[in-house]
Amino acid sequence: MTSINNSFNFMSWNVGTDGDYLKKQLALEMLDKPKSQEEVDQLMHVIQEVRDKKIKDIFGATKPAVASLQEVSGEPHERVQGWLGSEYAIHRGDKDDTAVAWNKNRFDLVGVIKSEGRGKVTIVDLRDKETAKIIRITSAHVTGVLDPHNPDPMDAKEGDEQLEEIVNAIFKDNNSSLSGMLIGTDLNTTPAYTARYEPLQAQGFKKDNNASETNLNVRQEPDPRQIDHIFSKAMGTNMTISDTNVPDIHELKEWSENPSDHRPLMTKVTFSDSLAGRISRLFGK
Repeated sequence: MTSINNSFNFMSWNVGTDGDYLKKQLALEMLDKPKSQEEVDQLMHVIQEVRDKKIKDIFGATKPAVASLQEVSGEPHERVQGWLGSEYAIHRGDKDDTAVAWNKNRFDLVGVIKSEGRGKVTIVDLRDKETAKIIRITSAHVTGVLDPHNPDPMDAKEGDEQLEEIVNAIFKDNNSSLSGMLIGTDLNTTPAYTARYEPLQAQGFKKDNNASETNLNVRQEPDPRQIDHIFSKAMGTNMTISDTNVPDIHELKEWSENPSDHRPLMTKVTFSDSLAGRISRLFGK
């Protein structure tokens, strides 16, 4: 009997924008400040080419089976597709900022969940061709705060409410055939503000064990911070999540080389095999 690959790599990444990259490079004094609009336009063209290559190389090196992406706002579909490659399908949320991408050789799209809330979110159900498991994937991006380490409750209120609305949307269609849920998110607060996690933890989601900083916004503060996370929830099956880390790639080790102001997170997701899953796969159902 053919063996089943019951594991896959999951990524969450706020890919940032060309403008953020330009501002970061200027703040790090990696670029000379342009003096005219023509110089700005020329510089932005170069930056697009540089970022496209770097992002494409990172996806090529990591090869996630599924990726939750943030800050793809305004990016043409062709550009995002070029980063990932033709083997990926992409679904973008109603507010355009977020997207979920998956390798078409491994997963099929079987459902889309819409959110009426204010948060930027994409929610899809994917069926794993290997295990026949259906998993709900979410990409979420909530409003930031002035002090992500210790925000004032009123300052954090909007982002907290957005996350509650996102969680409600995730459970709006509680499909009994789901084997698990994964959320890749930019929460815009550090682990010091534990209240941001409460809507997720109240629903049984587990936060990743990553300890590395994931964001450097040199326009706000000089030190990196940890604001990006992966959350997981098993549902009626044994779904395990391996250690979550920033991929060991040169462009991600040095902030000046990173095409985004965020580092991606990756983890391996493993499902225990089942008789039903083996039968379903054997007969192509």
